[in-house]
Amino acid sequence: LGSSGFVVPQHAMRLSTGLRDGDALVRKRCAEALGKLGTGAQDYAEDLAEMLRGADSWTWAAAAEALRLIGVASLAHAAALGPRLSDPTSSVRYAATVALGKLGEAAKDQLWPLVGLISSPDASMRCTAVQTLCSMGKAATPACGSLLKFKLDKDAKVREKIAIALGMLGKTAQEADALADWLIGDSDPSVRQAAINGLQELGQLATKHADKIAKHLTDNNARVRSAAAQCLVSFGPLGAQVLVARLVRSLEDPEDMALSASQPALRAVLEALQGLDSHHLDPYAELLAAFYAAAQPDLQTVAWACLQKVGQSGQMQLAKLHNDPHVAVRAGVAEALGQLLSINKKSAQPTAAHVTICGAIAEQLLDTSTVVRAKAAEAIGRIGGRIAEPHVADLARRLEEHDVRIYRSVLEALAALGELSDPYARLVAVRLEAAEAHVRGCAASSIGRMSGSAGLAYVQNLAFCLREDRDQDVRRRAAEAIGLMAQNPQAAAVINQMGQTETLASRMLEDKSAAVRQTCAESLGRFGQWAGAATHQLSLALHDSAPEVRKAAAQSMACLGEALAPEVVALIRALEDLVEGSGTDV
Repeated sequence: LGSSGFVVPQHAMRLSTGLRDGDALVRKRCAEALGKLGTGAQDYAEDLAEMLRGADSWTWAAAAEALRLIGVASLAHAAALGPRLSDPTSSVRYAATVALGKLGEAAKDQLWPLVGLISSPDASMRCTAVQTLCSMGKAATPACGSLLKFKLDKDAKVREKIAIALGMLGKTAQEADALADWLIGDSDPSVRQAAINGLQELGQLATKHADKIAKHLTDNNARVRSAAAQCLVSFGPLGAQVLVARLVRSLEDPEDMALSASQPALRAVLEALQGLDSHHLDPYAELLAAFYAAAQPDLQTVAWACLQKVGQSGQMQLAKLHNDPHVAVRAGVAEALGQLLSINKKSAQPTAAHVTICGAIAEQLLDTSTVVRAKAAEAIGRIGGRIAEPHVADLARRLEEHDVRIYRSVLEALAALGELSDPYARLVAVRLEAAEAHVRGCAASSIGRMSGSAGLAYVQNLAFCLREDRDQDVRRRAAEAIGLMAQNPQAAAVINQMGQTETLASRMLEDKSAAVRQTCAESLGRFGQWAGAATHQLSLALHDSAPEVRKAAAQSMACLGEALAPEVVALIRALEDLVEGSGTDV
């Protein structure tokens, strides 16, 4: 009722009668419920205050919190509890301390008696006293000097609470120094985390300790590492510089005991950098690109999240580093810019910045490093569209190199570019005869994505690969390429006239690889009516030992239209036999 804003008076009155119930648990629960009713329960504030003046310490906290929640907590209520702080019974002192914490700032007149309890021999009392000071907010700031005396308390939980309090209540460099010089190096990770969070709360007062905080980017505790990174980010440009310096060290000094040996630490730093504004990230775009090119997928993911925030000025800065002395940076630049520009591949008119950036990537096609050349080729294929069009010729010419390690990237890029690669079909087709199977397979896929006569001129070459190549993936990709070209009805008619539907049909039945047989069946389906002559072979494929081949054959038969009519009866019988005999999913 309280959260809904709709308070029924009789409900509040009924709860108030429970404040005098003979059962302490009932009194406590009724006080808690009245507090949740909010201002609608103010008429019963005196009944709650009477509970504070009573001897039942078990209900004090509930009554005090209710008074605060209904908006009437006052210094007088805190004064009723004040004498209890010196009660000879420890449980009474503890209950009074907890209750004062529920009153919040209204307990400020009890500040120094509470500070006196921090020297209690009972650790739980010390913790509760510090926590109550925190609940008073800035009204407890004068107690910071006293808190500093207990920064080396023998109990870790007390030290943690003191670290939290110094961060919340402090407003001088003295508190920041205590956190950085003592508590941040504590043996307990919870204390270290609290100290770092406290320094973050202190803001500019703590920036001079950024280097000490940065050391905990390699802490053996994940929560501490995350806290350190977030704290540095909160320092703005200064924190960004420190974070980036740690990343640079991990790249330049592999023996550094810090980040290079700790991928979780690197991840924490990169995740923290995501919290910076783009204008803070732009100066470090090249470093982020280096991590984006890292082998670890986790690092690539978080580095890419940072790079996505880099603005156009950052992208231009990246482009200037296309010839950086470090291979990792050059490769990262190519890959990152390829991803960033691919977002604009459908733009009708590329901007001057996009043209400049793509030109820088194209220059990397001549890089001395095979890795960089491969990344540049992949980037141009990914960018595509009018932005990449001026550089397709440079890309295709890389197939004239003698370094086979780049062929795969170039061929996959040409495949992604589709019809833009048509003029270079001959260069691609030559690679169907390469010694390396992966190169032959990429060449087949590239031809399959070409348009018009460019790809059709090499259908016979693809058919030869399908029949004769020793590698099953090459045969599969050749079959797939023929099917892709057949998606154009005019091309399908030409390929059928060449007799290649028969090639697909025979390989569907005879190839030893189920994956190749399945792809042949799927490709026949793309021919539509032009695969009518293969209807019988498709019906035979319904008896294949591999269920995926049977399923592909059935689906392809559904694409043949009227050409299927002579085989309808055979198809139905085959399906009946399969369902009854083997329970197949066809």
